[in-house]
Amino acid sequence: MNKRIVLLLEDNDSDAGLLERELRKAGIDFTIHRVETQSDYVRALSEKKPSLIISDYTLPEFDGLSALGLARQTLPDSPFIFVSGTIGEERAIDALKLGATDYIHKDNLRRVGPAVKKALAEAEERVRRREAETALRKAEEQYQNLVELSPDAILTVSGGVITFANKAALKLYRADHHEQLVGKQYIDLVHEDSLGSTTARLRGLEDQVQKHSSIEQKHVRLDGSVVHVELTSAPVALHGNDAILIFARDVSERKRYQSELEHQATHDALTGLPNRNSLKYRLSHAIASARRHDKMVAITFIDLDNFKSINDNFGHEVGDEVLKAVAARLAEAVRTTDTVVRLGGDEFVLLFTDLDDVDVVTQLMHRALAAISRPIHAAGTELVLTCSAGISIYPLDAPDADTVLRNADKAMYRAKEKGRNNFEYFTPDLNSRSSERQALSAELRRAIERKEFCLCYQPQVDIPSGRPTGAEALIRWNHPARGILLPEKFIPLCEELGLIVPIGEWVLQTACKRVKTLLTEQSPFTVSVNISPVQLRQTSLVALIERVLRSADLAPQYLELDLKESMLAQDPRSAVQTIKGLKSLGIGIAIDEFGAGNSGLAQLQQYPVDRLKIDRSIVNGIGLDTEDETICRTIIMLAHNLGLKVVAEGVASEEQLAFLRSHGCDVAQGYLFSGNPIPREESPALS
Repeated sequence: MNKRIVLLLEDNDSDAGLLERELRKAGIDFTIHRVETQSDYVRALSEKKPSLIISDYTLPEFDGLSALGLARQTLPDSPFIFVSGTIGEERAIDALKLGATDYIHKDNLRRVGPAVKKALAEAEERVRRREAETALRKAEEQYQNLVELSPDAILTVSGGVITFANKAALKLYRADHHEQLVGKQYIDLVHEDSLGSTTARLRGLEDQVQKHSSIEQKHVRLDGSVVHVELTSAPVALHGNDAILIFARDVSERKRYQSELEHQATHDALTGLPNRNSLKYRLSHAIASARRHDKMVAITFIDLDNFKSINDNFGHEVGDEVLKAVAARLAEAVRTTDTVVRLGGDEFVLLFTDLDDVDVVTQLMHRALAAISRPIHAAGTELVLTCSAGISIYPLDAPDADTVLRNADKAMYRAKEKGRNNFEYFTPDLNSRSSERQALSAELRRAIERKEFCLCYQPQVDIPSGRPTGAEALIRWNHPARGILLPEKFIPLCEELGLIVPIGEWVLQTACKRVKTLLTEQSPFTVSVNISPVQLRQTSLVALIERVLRSADLAPQYLELDLKESMLAQDPRSAVQTIKGLKSLGIGIAIDEFGAGNSGLAQLQQYPVDRLKIDRSIVNGIGLDTEDETICRTIIMLAHNLGLKVVAEGVASEEQLAFLRSHGCDVAQGYLFSGNPIPREESPALS
């Protein structure tokens, strides 16, 4: 490459030497050609074609302005810099107006290097732009008809610089004029996500190592917006120079459609959460990462308790709103690194990754359960939901994704069996419990056909008189192989399998018929029957009770329905309406297991009930726990203030009975009275 020639018009040897030294100090690669006379100067302009002219302002028989005029006529692109000790401010300004690039006082020669560099760079930029403009004009003349009508954006790039852009390219990159693209570095159009291979690809095309290239990239328009383009590129020769011809097509709409399809395949349409397909992918990657970094992964299966009642009572639109609210709350409850998945229906999964300590999962699950249980306002009412959740840990519980998922599912069913509104960790015994549960499901269906259910009656005793005034009907399963099974072993399963409705109707019919026979011997005598959440949600419950009473020829005052406190909290407004309908029949209503649920005495005023049954967990604390005793006394006092009778459940000792008597409790039931002669139904028939 030829060195730059600097033409120096200076008659002073010392000044010329100083100028040359400053240029060399600045690291400028050049050859100096010095002249002193006008004739030598004119000849040098023509023959040497200098890249830069430096001139004194005052010369013997010659002046700087004349030198400037000659330079502008001959070499308009070469920068012209005055370096003088005699030029004044006014003359310097005049010189700049006439085309001088800069002026420097000889007392400040340190400016020479930077000024020269700047002048040369600007000159080269002007030349480059003019060359690009010339190439553009020629290209437009040759390809205007063909190229301008193309629907694809067409660019030519030489040395990394765009030298041509058709109308479609202007439209694609949102340029108003060709000049906004031509002369611009092509790489400036490439989005940072696509920069990696672009430079090497362009170099390969320019060097003709690569003959053709097709690729999809993200580009950045001039307004800053991002566009997806499909690029086809090939090396070409334009006017003897190597260049690249690029065809660009906007594929943003296609990419958007593909993205939508991918999102639909991996995300739930209602909540926008990842779906089952996405869960498998994310869980597999999380386990692979955990294996590499010696971490743990936790999977939590979540099932909303009694969600079906919301769809049944309020419709699926309200149910959908509730599901969206639950999804949003779960997303807020977990960490940003965790994933919330909706499997479908009312089932969700939480994926906790990068764990060092399982205690983190426990904390997050408490947050999640609390978030779900906050009242949800929908359909003009306040709905309260709970959930049951099961947790399994990789690699503690299972070596692979499928087993972890199965284990979490088993743990979730264990949580349901233990009363719902809680979460359980997987334990190895759940494998056998799961098999047992499957077998029990099949046997439970056959139990209805084989009439294996029976009722026994736990007495309820009037505390002041010690006289039995009623009994609670308790269902038992007389299993042919396992013996007598208590309700907690099979009632939750009945609810899941949809068997609780016919079984519940049988319990009502059998208990009412039985208490009718007792009334001939002992009166008055009331039978209490537990109602499940599923039964309470049925709109036909009032009609069913009316039909059962008529069938048994039983006066309504001898039947009492027990409703668990937790059931009322799920949908208070609907519960109030149902209870009012039941009360209109003349039957008694009791709140069961009070003190273990989510409502409280303050909420009782809205329910037209007759009796309050203190939960056995509180009664068990009498004589052992002063806090339980205080709670028990408070419940009795406030219930009486509300006009309610109080029943203490689970009374097992004389000490407990004495405490209850001393604080005015009305009725007691429990193992202490199991010796009373209350008949048991031995051979029931399921009708």
